[in-house]
Amino acid sequence: MVSTTLPIAKIYLQSSGKSNFFNRSFLKLLDIVSFIGGLFPALVGIFFFMNALSKHVYEMKLGFYYFALKDAHNYGFFAYLKQKIYNILTTLKLKPDWEIQEKI
Repeated sequence: MVSTTLPIAKIYLQSSGKSNFFNRSFLKLLDIVSFIGGLFPALVGIFFFMNALSKHVYEMKLGFYYFALKDAHNYGFFAYLKQKIYNILTTLKLKPDWEIQEKI
């Protein structure tokens, strides 16, 4: 048996010098809705915190005007945080040795 090797086909692969780039974006409206949906819980949390802060400040101002307490003025954000941390530690029976304004 004689074996002969004949080429069956010649294949040449060449690349073109021209390139096309496509940038597509789908569902832009849904992306906006999902972004707003992610911000919603954070905003609701801020509103609940501000609600508690404003009630506390209102009570202090009411106590100042009604009972003429000298210590009730200048009651702001940091005094509110200090009061809340004091209340939490007192609830856990870890009463700190702080000068804190007692509730009215």
